[in-house]
Amino acid sequence: MNRIIFYTLLGSLFAAQYGFAQGIKIMPGTTFKLTGGSYNLVLANGAHFENNSPVQTGNLVLKATGAGTSQIRGSAPLSVAQVRLDKTAGQQLVLQKNLDVRQGVYFNSGLLDLNGFDLVLADTALLVNETNASRITGNAGAVQITQNLDAPLAENPGNLGLVITSAANWGSTQVRRSHKNNTNPGGGGASVGRNFRVTPANNSGLSAFLRMYYLDAELNGLDENTLEYFRSEDGGVQWSSIGAAGRNPTQNFVNINGLQTMAMFTLSTLGNPLPLAFTDTRISCAANRVYLEWRYENPVQGAFFRVDKSRDGAVWRNVAAHLKVEASPSYRYSFTDDTEPYPYYRLQYVAVDGSVAYSPVSEVNCRESGYAFKLVQNPVGSQVRVWIQGKTATTVSARVYDLQGRLLLERPAEAVNAGVSYLNIDVSSLAAGVYLLQLGNTSGALWQVKFVK
Repeated sequence: MNRIIFYTLLGSLFAAQYGFAQGIKIMPGTTFKLTGGSYNLVLANGAHFENNSPVQTGNLVLKATGAGTSQIRGSAPLSVAQVRLDKTAGQQLVLQKNLDVRQGVYFNSGLLDLNGFDLVLADTALLVNETNASRITGNAGAVQITQNLDAPLAENPGNLGLVITSAANWGSTQVRRSHKNNTNPGGGGASVGRNFRVTPANNSGLSAFLRMYYLDAELNGLDENTLEYFRSEDGGVQWSSIGAAGRNPTQNFVNINGLQTMAMFTLSTLGNPLPLAFTDTRISCAANRVYLEWRYENPVQGAFFRVDKSRDGAVWRNVAAHLKVEASPSYRYSFTDDTEPYPYYRLQYVAVDGSVAYSPVSEVNCRESGYAFKLVQNPVGSQVRVWIQGKTATTVSARVYDLQGRLLLERPAEAVNAGVSYLNIDVSSLAAGVYLLQLGNTSGALWQVKFVK
């Protein structure tokens, strides 16, 4: 049986002892223990909970109900089993310190304002039933969770709203969701009111697919049909547009694929720019050479660019050490790597003070086969559509494997003309997941790529 503690009962007891008018106050030196089953502590109509002595219990449920603003405050750590939000519409439960939650936060009505503090979820805890009417808010602070991610397949840690798929072992990974509306230094531009900072122990060669969910209440007037990802390497000071691999305005999510490293991400539109760093970055391959093009916002004289490349996305080799920065932000830079092509490239902007800003990692497939390939869309639906360009005609066969290397589908060789062609591969029989597509001809394997269905 649950033991229910109403603030009106205990509040009067503590008020008599400590002069605390509304709610519960635990003074320094107090030992707070709950034995037996689950206990509900109801903060009704603006009551507060303040602990100045540690409260770390796995069977206390904090319930915020009614009108008025309730606060969780005090100078000592607080860890509870659950937080349940059932306030009058538009009313708030406000954090005045960090709060650890072991099982979950349950939303019914009202808002949970982080107020610059962190809501820390245990590794199995969840956010449950978060909606436009009942959700987490706050221009500072974050809700965070740390989990071990080994080849995550559509994992959504803590139900925070970031779905992760990757064949790599990320190790211990912290996911922090914050709600700042990012703007550029002049006050213009805007992002959605949702950001994710992802910090894995192993942050290279991830080849990750992300799906970021958002609420309509977080859109800040942005057009859902043109949302795309922006990435920051410096905690949200400067951002790079990195595009999108698909979006669904009805279900409120945007996808991106092929990320080799994690950083901080948000959503915005190109017509409503954030403080950008690297923009319009392009990479291509022809005649066994890699071509890079890019722009850079807010260039400063005396700074310079470097170009790095890597075989595995982890160990980097510098191939261009001192490329001049031009004064105009509209200037399009270019660089050709005439040496052996590698799969991964990145750019560095080295400022006058020696600080470095990195571009997102770009991936290129530059084999000596004489053919170029790319997926038209990823994730895919019932078929995978591949764009192929070559100087001569050939035949191309296709095989689809799971991530354990098991052959699932095989398509016989099909004639491909010189120039641009398209190859359509039926994958309607496959369940949702991540797969490896391999294309080949009589000379052997030509190209392979992961795709998400």
